[in-house]
Amino acid sequence: MNNLKALSKTNTELIVGNYMVLFGGRDLVGEYFTKNTQFDSNYTNIGMLYVDFEHGLDPDDLGNDDSNVLGVVDWKSAKVDEKGIFVERILNRRASYVDYLSELIDAGVIGTSSEAVRGKTAKNQDGEITLWPLKRDSLTVTPMEPRMAGGNVLAAAKSLAAVFPNNKGLAVMTGASIEDATTG
Repeated sequence: MNNLKALSKTNTELIVGNYMVLFGGRDLVGEYFTKNTQFDSNYTNIGMLYVDFEHGLDPDDLGNDDSNVLGVVDWKSAKVDEKGIFVERILNRRASYVDYLSELIDAGVIGTSSEAVRGKTAKNQDGEITLWPLKRDSLTVTPMEPRMAGGNVLAAAKSLAAVFPNNKGLAVMTGASIEDATTG
């Protein structure tokens, strides 16, 4: 489990942290990071990556976009260990809806998802990502890497998997067998 957790709070900032990248486990499309993956980019070199919500996507036309910056990843806080890369994010409490997200973070519903510089990634045939130059980080309720989801999300996914045993996405997320799962 890699819950995003509030580390401290002031009137203007909410500092949260978790592993931005986890090594080993495969995401929903079978790709994975290792300690050998190269993450360096112009953004990590200057020590700051923007944090947004749901990668700036807005399928319901509610006003979210990639210019809706909630804060920054403080790259100086990045610590690499055998599990992955742990970082702290400094969220601007004056940004639209950060206080609402704070409640969801406390409830264990918000995960994270990294974003690489478009067109600059590489992977091996077996799905190992070898090059992932970091550009952004996104707070999300639907991370590609199941281990990025909080405990409450995983509990809900397990309940749904019992009702929809043929759903591949739920099977992957919950660690169930995907042999019999036929839908995404």
